[in-house]
Amino acid sequence: MMGVTPGREKSHIHRVGLDMAIAELNRVVLPDLVVVDATVGMEGNAVDGTPVPMGLLLAGRDPVATDAVCARIIGLSETETKHITHAAELGLGTRDLRRIRIDGPPLRDVARPFEKPWRKLSDLKTLGAECGFDVDAEGACSPCIGCVLMSITALKNRGQLGVLKGIKTVAIGPNARVPPDTSGYLLVGNCLQGFEGAPNHLAGCPPNAHSFFEKLNEMGGDIDFARMRPSKALDPGKP
Repeated sequence: MMGVTPGREKSHIHRVGLDMAIAELNRVVLPDLVVVDATVGMEGNAVDGTPVPMGLLLAGRDPVATDAVCARIIGLSETETKHITHAAELGLGTRDLRRIRIDGPPLRDVARPFEKPWRKLSDLKTLGAECGFDVDAEGACSPCIGCVLMSITALKNRGQLGVLKGIKTVAIGPNARVPPDTSGYLLVGNCLQGFEGAPNHLAGCPPNAHSFFEKLNEMGGDIDFARMRPSKALDPGKP
């Protein structure tokens, strides 16, 4: 559904709340048919996730029901996935699996619980404590937090945490308390007003992993981009 929105609106949607925005988009453009390519999924973090061969193709005319079935397959309840909850409350479909007719194998035969991604501020603070930097990001949006969290996790998993040397604090979001002297700071996102163009400011709403790595290199890091490529092919048929 994000494909029906103009480019700049995508960033705005992330700021106002992606889950509700997805539900609201379906009020404007309700799909006639939903097709989910689940031949290969990915669990864990988006930057450094692990491909999971599933061999599934799902389709349905009720977008809420289709997403509820997909959620159950990967180990999520239909009530803990917020966009499904919002869409059901808006009357866009049913999330109750007891009322959903499923043609095909039983869900228990194809279900495979996925490792969940890290996206919470508490997760980033835990990672910061492990890696030796503080986090000032109260009130920051989840996409910016997710970008930093998943990018640093990818560096950690590939033995490249040395590029963070010199960074004492990662500041994200409009409520970050940044001193006049920003030495030792990594400033993330467009919400940090007044730092545009600063050598330690990573622009973006939200930024992406590649720009995160490039900014670290500009700040004196030496990231080996060849080592940052996914360790497993997305095509399960490839060696």
